[in-house]
Amino acid sequence: EYPFPGFMYPLNIAHEVWQHTSTATAAPYKHDENDLEMDYVDAFFHNAVLYEFILASGVCVAISLLLVWHIKMVSYNETNIEIHINKKEKARLKALGIKFKNPYHHGVLRNWKIFLGLYDGRTIWRHILLPSTHPPEGDGLRWPKAQYKYDRKKGILQLL
Repeated sequence: EYPFPGFMYPLNIAHEVWQHTSTATAAPYKHDENDLEMDYVDAFFHNAVLYEFILASGVCVAISLLLVWHIKMVSYNETNIEIHINKKEKARLKALGIKFKNPYHHGVLRNWKIFLGLYDGRTIWRHILLPSTHPPEGDGLRWPKAQYKYDRKKGILQLL
């Protein structure tokens, strides 16, 4: 009767609600109505599966939000601390009438290439999919900065 196996009890309930079908019970097992022990086992099983489903959904949402946050950080070439420092610096310079640019932001594509180690002729096939021991760009204390120039008509432009 149900489109999903018995252990996917919440999805079967959602399917019933979506299809507007109503059954007496949503239990995926057929058993004797007088068998009370089976009813308690079924109720416990379904409650446990529902609890696990809600818990796993919450964890998936939390991990998805962390993934989005880290993708943003790599795209702008910032750490958690640099985000706060750059925010304060941007506000301070805005009060002085100066536009702030992150000195380590090389552009989204270049930032991802630096993050993945795809510089100096390295390729995805050889240096990401296979084990690689390439050193990071920079010496660990100093990192290459993006170079900018100011154009009166176009504003601040990044030099490549």
